[in-house]
Amino acid sequence: MNIEKISIGKLPNEEHFELMDIIRIIFGVIIPATWITGLWDKFLQLFNELDTALEQPVRSPYSDEIKNADEQRDNTFTGLRNTIKAFLKNANADKKHAAKVLMTVFDKYGDVSKLNYDRETAAIYNLVEDLKGKYTAEVTLLGLEQWVQDLEDQNLTCKDLMKDRNLEQSEKPVIKVPEARKAIDACYADLVKSLEAYMINNPGHGFEPQITELNTAITRFKTRMAQKEGRAKAAKERQEQSTEDTELDTLINTEKVAVIEQNEQIANQPNQHHQPHWTPIPPRDNDKPFEK
Repeated sequence: MNIEKISIGKLPNEEHFELMDIIRIIFGVIIPATWITGLWDKFLQLFNELDTALEQPVRSPYSDEIKNADEQRDNTFTGLRNTIKAFLKNANADKKHAAKVLMTVFDKYGDVSKLNYDRETAAIYNLVEDLKGKYTAEVTLLGLEQWVQDLEDQNLTCKDLMKDRNLEQSEKPVIKVPEARKAIDACYADLVKSLEAYMINNPGHGFEPQITELNTAITRFKTRMAQKEGRAKAAKERQEQSTEDTELDTLINTEKVAVIEQNEQIANQPNQHHQPHWTPIPPRDNDKPFEK
């Protein structure tokens, strides 16, 4: 009694895991009665690894927090820069000079909001160090202390969130879903070969009900794949036919336009009388009739 063949690699992750779970349950009844229990233990281990890999979130929960925190510090950076820029038109000469000095500092760093998270964090750290150190007098004169403090606090928040996300990613299982699938698929293929060999050597195995149940499940998954492939093929053919129809319509319309333009050119040509391409030659003397 043979086990139905299926191209497991073509199954989506969810359906692949569903089939592996069915195999795990059915083989769990059969395998303990055979001599291939070592291979079975390996399959169970790989199944657990696949389950763990699939449970990992594709997107870190820290991503949204980092995005929101980054937008907040970008707004503070832009607001601080615009506030300094406004002081360039201040009537007070000292404040106007302080604004020019600080704008030189901001111009040195450029628009840090366009940098990636790590580079922006480093740039703002250095900017705050300058504003709180060498240019503290200018910041105080323009009353920008709270702006600078808010920018520093928000930058630290971003830094801590990125640190937490990096720690989370480092704690994820080393094995990835494609690797886990490849490993368990290979193990399953070995199990099938060993189990079929066992059933040949042990005709009275009594596994018919379980193998029939497994084959029914595999057939169901193969039917799903065939239906999806059929729908995909039909959609592709419709798209190709639509493209061919469009190209044909374009060609016909182009030819129609060419004919219309040619007819218009002929109709617009002025009427011309036909001129002979030769000039009559007057008769010569020797061309006169012969006189007797």
